[in-house]
Amino acid sequence: MSDIGLYIKENRTKLNMSIRKLAKQANISHTEIYRIESGERQNPSPNILKAISSALNVPYDELLRRAGYIECKEDSVQYLSSPLMLDISDLNDNEVTEVKTFIEFIRNRKTSNKD
Repeated sequence: MSDIGLYIKENRTKLNMSIRKLAKQANISHTEIYRIESGERQNPSPNILKAISSALNVPYDELLRRAGYIECKEDSVQYLSSPLMLDISDLNDNEVTEVKTFIEFIRNRKTSNKD
């Protein structure tokens, strides 16, 4: 079982909540909850984690950390997968590179407009 799956299961069982009840409250499928808890789904999307955090009343950033989206180092938070917390899990490496290039283009355009 993954860290994120174990964390979700522990918090769900503390609330005496079934997988189906959590799924209903989070408005996602019970199969998805099962896959996350069992470790079959290692990196659920930030949107899924947001829904689960609301349903379980647990910190969203803790779910992101346990899913590997952010890393906490002392007093700072470093976003690993996406600085904007966009769900890019369905993009291939070339598409991710294009997104990064476009973001850099926007930054450069912003800098050149100040001149």
